[in-house]
Amino acid sequence: MKMGLREHAKLLIGTFLVASIIVSAVSVWYFSSTNHFNIPLLWKQESVYGFDNFGTATYKDGVLYAPSKGNNNVYALNASTGGIIWVQEVRQCDASPCIDSDIIYVGECSGPNGEPTPQPRAMALNRTSGNMIWSFTEPNDTAWVGSPVVKDEFVYYTTLGTGIYALNKTNGNPVWHQEIGKVVCSPAYDNGLVFISAYDPPGQYAFNATTGAVVWNETYGSSWDSSPVVYEETVVQVAGTSTRTNISTYVLNETTGQMINRFEGRGGQSTPLIHSGKIFIPSQNGVIWAYDFVSRTELWHTAALITKPPNLARPDLSYCSPVLTNGIIYYQSLSGTFYAINEETGKTIWSTELSGDGFGSPSVADGKVFITNDYALFAFQVKTNSVDWPMFCRNNLHQSYAD
Repeated sequence: MKMGLREHAKLLIGTFLVASIIVSAVSVWYFSSTNHFNIPLLWKQESVYGFDNFGTATYKDGVLYAPSKGNNNVYALNASTGGIIWVQEVRQCDASPCIDSDIIYVGECSGPNGEPTPQPRAMALNRTSGNMIWSFTEPNDTAWVGSPVVKDEFVYYTTLGTGIYALNKTNGNPVWHQEIGKVVCSPAYDNGLVFISAYDPPGQYAFNATTGAVVWNETYGSSWDSSPVVYEETVVQVAGTSTRTNISTYVLNETTGQMINRFEGRGGQSTPLIHSGKIFIPSQNGVIWAYDFVSRTELWHTAALITKPPNLARPDLSYCSPVLTNGIIYYQSLSGTFYAINEETGKTIWSTELSGDGFGSPSVADGKVFITNDYALFAFQVKTNSVDWPMFCRNNLHQSYAD
């Protein structure tokens, strides 16, 4: 696929155009029929771009680490200004870098310019300089996908072809490997177990985190980009048929894999958000559903969050995994609109049109929300606590989504 820069578009209807420079610091105004909202766009960085730019920018100590599939790089950026600190080649990085102390872990999906050779690498980079500390090449030449998870001396990576690897986080040497087929999501960890859900052949797994031994294996369906989430001794996983139909969100006993609950017909490519006894599930058509996690009582649902006709080459699916802070859910539709949604009511507080299609999920840190699409990386000023964001969906073990 061609991965060029998208044409610049208006950020908001009825407002001024953002100047086409790499970094800009402006305030954008959104108008509704009854209210004015101040939505301060702090900056945008156009060096971070590319079709299907899926990886969330992660954050620590005032620095963002952001994949850019458009130019086969990972960037370290000043979170306050968007300025580039360093850049390192990481070819077609398809997931969020994982931050562990002074190291970030990333994976490649292909060779240079999308070619299969040289083989894709799992990599550890120095967080300060971007220099490579080690790399590991998968012997079967399969792509590294998902955001890695670090626990103790291990870093867990998933592959689009041969399942899951546990690597020594210091030197990259393989400790164990489970060849379970194609996986396109991130793993989760809890109580000495690593959880993963496979795409082809379909299956849900729990492995001993130290030895790789299978603890349980069930087949509730095929999972794609939606990653498992651990919440109060359960594993939450979206699964369906290989054609992405008959989709449901399953709540499994983390010890046995047996189904406890199911949100039938709810789910998609996105990872659900779980917070304070509530679960928020984006569906295939851009509707977000909110339920009581235990009783499965529906609390609210949004309208389809699509504001312009989708590309005729594909349906308008939901890839963004929403995040929540201070009672506000942040979510990006594939059609390019960024939303702030009230956690209690599901009503849109504000929304803004971004240039390009929106595959990426938000991250929140240091009073800002960051969002990537195929055109640029954007930073907005929001009300939030000062926190780190070490991997996809924040918690570096995928254990719930508390503020």
